[in-house]
Amino acid sequence: MPIFDRDEDDVNHPSHYTKGIEVTEFIASWQMDWFRGNIVKYIVRAPYKGNTIKDLQKAKWYIDDLIKRLEDEDSLPPSACY
Repeated sequence: MPIFDRDEDDVNHPSHYTKGIEVTEFIASWQMDWFRGNIVKYIVRAPYKGNTIKDLQKAKWYIDDLIKRLEDEDSLPPSACY
């Protein structure tokens, strides 16, 4: 018989998402756009997902991408939310 925690919800509320406040709730409360939300998400969850360096590299990728987009602000479409 497999042993598992029936209270653990790996789809909707994995343990690395729920350390006091869910990261998505924090992101929403600050009304962050998708780019900033991903940066926060990867940094906050990194120590709990098994590959900290990989998640920090993902966060860095989103930071670098956001910086490029902001530097090229004149070429952004009117609906851009960064």
